[in-house]
Amino acid sequence: MKYLLKGGLVFSDGNNMVKDLYIADGKIVEGFNEGEADKVIDVSNKAIFPGFVDLHTHLREPGFSKKETVKTGTLAAAKGGFTTVLAMPNTNPVLDSPWEMEAFLKYLEDHAVIRVLPVAPLTRGRLGKEIADLGSLASIGIRFASDDGDDIQSTSLMRNVLA
Repeated sequence: MKYLLKGGLVFSDGNNMVKDLYIADGKIVEGFNEGEADKVIDVSNKAIFPGFVDLHTHLREPGFSKKETVKTGTLAAAKGGFTTVLAMPNTNPVLDSPWEMEAFLKYLEDHAVIRVLPVAPLTRGRLGKEIADLGSLASIGIRFASDDGDDIQSTSLMRNVLA
């Protein structure tokens, strides 16, 4: 389907302006004629934003799927205009090894409806006792880490985590 969104206030790269947006195959495209649109939608007096990013999401998988799943959490996020979420490491088991995280990344490919960036735990098991294998997790593409609400009580451990 090809859509024409007419007259919306588009917020993009600090250049906020009223303009038309053309969408084909789920992507914004330049330079197609109004007559090519399968559907024209008047969005005058409406704001159009790029996708939002939620920096702190609890998708609860693995381990707590009675509360939330990757599928339900990402569907809800998408309905709210979010295109990316960061999934906190409050899971069971805690995904603190590269092989567990790689399995989760594959799971996301099949179940997430938007982009999910997993957040690694800072410490093994989020127990605050020893640093997680952050280097190996980074080598498979994990760029964020947090113990998600659990304090690291050891100053030296925290110093090592930050290093």
